[in-house]
Amino acid sequence: MKSNDFVKYLTVQAVEKMNQPKQNKQVTKEKASFSTHWFGLVPFSIKMIAERFQKPS
Repeated sequence: MKSNDFVKYLTVQAVEKMNQPKQNKQVTKEKASFSTHWFGLVPFSIKMIAERFQKPS
């Protein structure tokens, strides 16, 4: 692929993105909990293990 083709491709993609309605551009993201955001899945796995070993009441 020549550099002219690449520039043309990028230009077409940028124009298509700019022509989209604002509603289509916005992507909703789910906010991660504090522990997951800062410590990954370790707190979640510890919680699952703790729940597994707790005796049912």
